[in-house]
Amino acid sequence: MLYNVWMPIYWSDWRNDTEGLSFHEEGAYLNLVRVYWNNFGPLTTDKKILYRMCGAQNGSEKRSINRILERYFWLENSEKYGEKVSVYHHNRIDKEIAKAIERVGKNQQRTAAATAARKKNCQERRLTLRSTVR
Repeated sequence: MLYNVWMPIYWSDWRNDTEGLSFHEEGAYLNLVRVYWNNFGPLTTDKKILYRMCGAQNGSEKRSINRILERYFWLENSEKYGEKVSVYHHNRIDKEIAKAIERVGKNQQRTAAATAARKKNCQERRLTLRSTVR
């Protein structure tokens, strides 16, 4: 699981994509994107869970969530743990998550290489110190 991975937001794209949304709808969209990103994957189709995760409390906020789901997300039927489930996908977020996973993988490789180099360097220094002390 990946934790604390930053999420890119391209504000000019955001503005172009959300032109014409109401204040509540834009807030609903931002919350759905946040939940999607924090889960590193698609959204559940259980509206009660989505409303709760997004903080939608009244009818107007819940309707905004529903409108955004219809406009920006698409349903996919897939299998999870041997059961058929439906989830909401978002193409752009899926692409950004794939990039983040790749970025984290590269960073982990760099970190492992740097750690190995430091460890080797430290061992060499110890050997050098031991040989000079004797």
